[in-house]
Amino acid sequence: MTLEETGFLICDILSFKDDSESFLSRLRNFTEADWNTLLTFSSRYKLAPLLYSKLLKYKNELPLPSAMADLLRGEYMNSAARYAILYHEIKNLLMILGGNKIDVILLKGAYIAEKFYKKPALRPMCDIDILVKKEDTDRIFELLEGNGYKIKSIEDADSKRQLHCPGITTKTDILIEPHWDISPSLIFSWKKSVDTDKLWRSVVVEKLFGLEIVALPLEYLIVHLCVKIVIDNFRGQLLQLYDIALILQQSNLDWNSLFSIAKEWTSEKDVFCILYLSKILFRANVPDEVLARFRPNNFGYPQISFMQKELFDVSSLTDDRLSRVLQRTTGQNLFRQALKILNGENISLFGGEKRISIRKIRLVFNRLKYLIKQYKGVLSFRVIRNGRTTFDFYRWLKRN
Repeated sequence: MTLEETGFLICDILSFKDDSESFLSRLRNFTEADWNTLLTFSSRYKLAPLLYSKLLKYKNELPLPSAMADLLRGEYMNSAARYAILYHEIKNLLMILGGNKIDVILLKGAYIAEKFYKKPALRPMCDIDILVKKEDTDRIFELLEGNGYKIKSIEDADSKRQLHCPGITTKTDILIEPHWDISPSLIFSWKKSVDTDKLWRSVVVEKLFGLEIVALPLEYLIVHLCVKIVIDNFRGQLLQLYDIALILQQSNLDWNSLFSIAKEWTSEKDVFCILYLSKILFRANVPDEVLARFRPNNFGYPQISFMQKELFDVSSLTDDRLSRVLQRTTGQNLFRQALKILNGENISLFGGEKRISIRKIRLVFNRLKYLIKQYKGVLSFRVIRNGRTTFDFYRWLKRN
């Protein structure tokens, strides 16, 4: 099986419309190599616990190979054990900050796992992302440090004036990232900033983790998730697409409000693309008339092909180090660090794969500066590494 075939098969298995025979008939004929490919893919995308849960329902119709069943069960048990730790840390964090009258919004995985998954362990996560008010950041650091938390990047003492606060780690080594802004304009220079005051005025009160907490309205949450997937270049984001499909299955959204928010964030295309993908891959509950109403006139095969290619690419990412460098360095210092990281990497300069020498990197320095200016650094290396299609897609997003 190709990676794309494996990806589509897993999406079929996890889809909310029960069409079991369509994939059971294929799985019955699987070879050992096919099962290994399926396990590798599901593990890479953190979908193994979900896959195990789904296949367990069909254990009579589809006896799993014992090795495969053991590996999937192990993935689920590891996720359950980690969630038990995360649950304790999230509740402790909310109690410390809430007890000191500091509002906290849980972002992404922590909130979604607890609210929308019947078994939160089915939704693996690595860290805890929260949204706080910028004026509260100093108090947050003081409170958390006083309760045994440690600032991960102590050298970034001025990071509170950048994208988000330095990472904070708990006693159990769980990473907490406090954000005060989720504006896509922090990454894409052509987008508008989010009105954070309006966002905080729109929060809703819910009871999760045995506490009363504030949360984003679902329309804000969906837009945020869509933009985040696009910012992350789609790669490795199948679980996030599944999150969106799961939320839509359980909720009645105000579509006019959702796209009004998307327009405020200059992210209409981003939202359309992700809703489109969640519908075709996971049969998400997105009405056809909604997609038709908000479909860009120039959306077509090039965009679909790019998104699917990136989604099903399970190759290891090599741009994380450079992305962090690009976010916090400028000028010649940036160039020296970029050279150090890029030298010896296999990257693509708008063409085929080739080994890049320092001399050749110097020849594209002007292109690198342009990309940094346009994309605020985060996507620059991805554009260079992945070639023309990535550049064309984000240029399409930028056009009105």
